[in-house]
Amino acid sequence: MRQKVFVGPRVRALREARGWKLEACATRLGISVSYLSQIEANQRPVSSRVLIALVETFDVAAEALDADNDQRLLADLREAVAEASAGAPPIPLSELRQVAQQSPGFAHRYLQLHHAYRRMDERLKLTEEAVALDEAVAASALLPYEEVRDYFHYCDNYVHALDMAAEALSPRCIGRDGESLERALENYLQQSLGIVVERRFAGDLLRRLDPATRVLTLNSAQPIESRCFQMAYQIVAEDLGAIIEAELAAAGLRSPAAQAIGRISLTNYAAGSL
Repeated sequence: MRQKVFVGPRVRALREARGWKLEACATRLGISVSYLSQIEANQRPVSSRVLIALVETFDVAAEALDADNDQRLLADLREAVAEASAGAPPIPLSELRQVAQQSPGFAHRYLQLHHAYRRMDERLKLTEEAVALDEAVAASALLPYEEVRDYFHYCDNYVHALDMAAEALSPRCIGRDGESLERALENYLQQSLGIVVERRFAGDLLRRLDPATRVLTLNSAQPIESRCFQMAYQIVAEDLGAIIEAELAAAGLRSPAAQAIGRISLTNYAAGSL
């Protein structure tokens, strides 16, 4: 499996040293502003094509773009510890940094165990869902998820058409200065898409759209970030649906189950890029 390359701090340093703004740098590299921003924040790896463009654009040797291993290890360790200790008091960043710098072998072993736990947990959940299926279906229950996972892996977790479309849609949704993100998204849903947002406590519910009344129900118990994401999801599902379907068709996912999972995943991707 090809190793993912994260070069965020180095790219930001090279860009700022040349006095380039994000927009100008993204144009030189031939990528979207949101993709460059996510690269610099180490939220996405760079593909081989983008890595070559970085070397040529900044006129540096490839070695100058080596990922900052300590920082990446610290970020992975912080994410894993937070996920594993949900509800418990957070471990101070200074302590995690000390582990990453002074005991990297221990940190890597912890991350391996955490990844193994996540894989086991995912498989357990899938197995529980497959119990009610017949043996033939149960035997292939994991395949649709793996098929969608491989699709995103081979496109380096970057879907250009969706990224560009979400970037173009964003200014119409985000709203005016001083307007909160939640209010801006709610106004766009109502004024542009005819969807009324209703908030109420609803157990485990995240989002439900009544197609007849065009009422989008959100769980008031969820944090504001989650509610904003659910509204962004509904916006891109409505406005970028044709592009999502085109990307889904091009992905060549074989089974109806994989296509359904792929549609949700692409919509989540577009909502995150909005």
